[in-house]
Amino acid sequence: MSDNLEPQLEPQWSLIANVRQWTRRGPGGQDIQSGTKHFSPGTKVYCCAPSWDQALAIRASVVGRHRGGRKLVQMVIDAKHLTNWRAKLIYDPRILSLPYPRWRSPVWGSDEQAQQNVERWAEWLRTYYEADEELYGLTGQEPRLGGDNEVSVPTLGGANLLGYLSRLLQDDPNPKVRAKAVGMLGKIGTPEIVPLLIGTMQADDTVYIRHECSRILLKLGTPDALAAVEAWRHEYESQ
Repeated sequence: MSDNLEPQLEPQWSLIANVRQWTRRGPGGQDIQSGTKHFSPGTKVYCCAPSWDQALAIRASVVGRHRGGRKLVQMVIDAKHLTNWRAKLIYDPRILSLPYPRWRSPVWGSDEQAQQNVERWAEWLRTYYEADEELYGLTGQEPRLGGDNEVSVPTLGGANLLGYLSRLLQDDPNPKVRAKAVGMLGKIGTPEIVPLLIGTMQADDTVYIRHECSRILLKLGTPDALAAVEAWRHEYESQ
């Protein structure tokens, strides 16, 4: 047996995530791109433990394979662009031997306490971003309006996204799809969505959807929104 064998590195716990298939930027998240500028969609990244000046839920220091290459790079990216948070015991020597300072390292430790720390962060982040899953999951490749098996692929950006959601609210027979469209409008949260929500609140035959529209309109608080909600409530209570 050779005496030149390198010592085996001790496995370490790490917080793992994957880059979202679709990421959103700009006002209301209306500008959609595949993955991020530096990471392809689905790329596995190792998330460094948060330091005193880093809020992991907002910005994450990660190590992963750069888009279009094989080299591992360390980046600070928006945590909202990541999903599938989990704890994992890693054995990859490329990660274990990275020369980052301890507070910037993607490895969190090897003992039971390190495992608990990573699992606690993973669970918290999954819960924190749970409400965003539907927003990030809508890609435009949903079933065509009317419920047949064809697929429409609109460009989900800017006014095109609002137009697509408007068609869903007006024409799709599935109330679950319409409710999802209302939720996306709430995520956009700009005054331009007020007419769509008012029209839906007045015309949709699903009570839950109408209540959800009124809730979002009250949150927006524009004069038109408040007046429409007051009128609808008066009509609803008189029925």
